[in-house]
Amino acid sequence: MSLRELPVLVLEEIFQYLDLKDMMNAWEAVGGDGSEGFWAKICKREGYTKMEGFDDDWRSIVTYNMNWRANKPVIREYVLGTTKSLKNPISKLLHQDPDLYSDAVSDSINLILFEDEN
Repeated sequence: MSLRELPVLVLEEIFQYLDLKDMMNAWEAVGGDGSEGFWAKICKREGYTKMEGFDDDWRSIVTYNMNWRANKPVIREYVLGTTKSLKNPISKLLHQDPDLYSDAVSDSINLILFEDEN
């Protein structure tokens, strides 16, 4: 039986003990990817956190941090004002404050991110 035939949960159990570079290579070798929960545990282990206001998945956060250390920058542009405010809809409803759900200022911001090592 090859690793490719194993269920994702078994692969996650095996791969969680690898360092980040070996883990990324292992996932690439089996042609799969871990669950969002798996990547969240890896981020917690490594001390990575999500940036507020960005809805990147946990795997992307691992990739960005690895590439940051490897010095492989990629410019990614985020255009502000293309989405509604980041406030929670329940908060908007409870507070009934129009300022809580106004659109973001139309502008753009460049972030230096890093390319995927794949």
